[in-house]
Amino acid sequence: MAGSGGFDPTRIFVQLNNTRLQQKDPQLYQVIYHLIGELAKLKVDVSSSSSSSGGGSSSITNINQFLDSLDNSGYDSFDSMIPGNVGPIGLSGPIGPPGMDGLSDYDLGPIGFNINNNFSEVTLTTTGNIDDLDFGNVSLIRMNNASLSTIRGLKAGYAGQIVTIVSVNAQVDLAHQNSGSSAQNRLINFATSGNTSLAAATGNCSYKYDGSTARWRLITHNQGSWIVVPFSAGDFTAGGAMTWTVGSGDLLAFRYWLKDTTLAINLDIASSTTGGTPNALLIVKIPGGFTTAAGIAINTTALVNNDGITDQGGYIYINASGSTTFNILKITGATWANAIDLVNVFTTCLIEVQ
Repeated sequence: MAGSGGFDPTRIFVQLNNTRLQQKDPQLYQVIYHLIGELAKLKVDVSSSSSSSGGGSSSITNINQFLDSLDNSGYDSFDSMIPGNVGPIGLSGPIGPPGMDGLSDYDLGPIGFNINNNFSEVTLTTTGNIDDLDFGNVSLIRMNNASLSTIRGLKAGYAGQIVTIVSVNAQVDLAHQNSGSSAQNRLINFATSGNTSLAAATGNCSYKYDGSTARWRLITHNQGSWIVVPFSAGDFTAGGAMTWTVGSGDLLAFRYWLKDTTLAINLDIASSTTGGTPNALLIVKIPGGFTTAAGIAINTTALVNNDGITDQGGYIYINASGSTTFNILKITGATWANAIDLVNVFTTCLIEVQ
């Protein structure tokens, strides 16, 4: 007990329980539990050795004094579990991971093993929607899915934990705040209106667990390469009573690349058809399920024609924030005349999305 010169592990366990460390990080708690138990046994052993020898050597006396200090210091020895506080066995202490803070910084202490699997990985082949993914608290998730996988939540770890996800085969989507997973397992992405994607075999991202919000926050994202939008005739319409018919053979390119909240769209259409009542607007659905964050396009350049021969300037126009489409107009604002297999549109534009 404090003040008696005795080493009492119970007092330290009481303090650990007050911090709820056992619930927050069972692995760390078990390591400290084991360490304190070993220290208690060491105190008994050295005391017995000292008694049997008829006296204590200076080394045994020093050990006893050190163990007593763990009790008499008012738990400061283990306050280093809280970032910023350093106790006698903290950053400069003789035992344990440096200050315990090193666990969240991927540092290994001199005890010689990896407490939180900071350098381990797992390979998964699950496809479709994945809720509350239990990845064993490894640091790297290798997604080797054969077709699209959509991760909608990761089993909650501990505050400050970082996990990296890489696509090594097919596309992987990451859903923002999806209700399919438990609240504490959900993901917070930069762009929130659509899924954040990792392109097949090239994309990667990292999430960090926010203990205060109880969510995984996206901290880095590299899509890896352009993602091609599957052909759908319904993605292309027109204003008013005009029709715009784009066949699969007319669509030379329709792909996107998300960077933070900026969506780059590359669209090349040749030999499409307009009909009905002429109108100024050709309308395209924004890919990836995203909605616009503002009624502007960052890059408005387009090259268009509707006679198959004479190219002219065009621009991209967005109606308002929250729109799911963007408009293509001639630079003059003139209507699109009816033309069969003669309407061409070529553009790469940047759109701010929610």
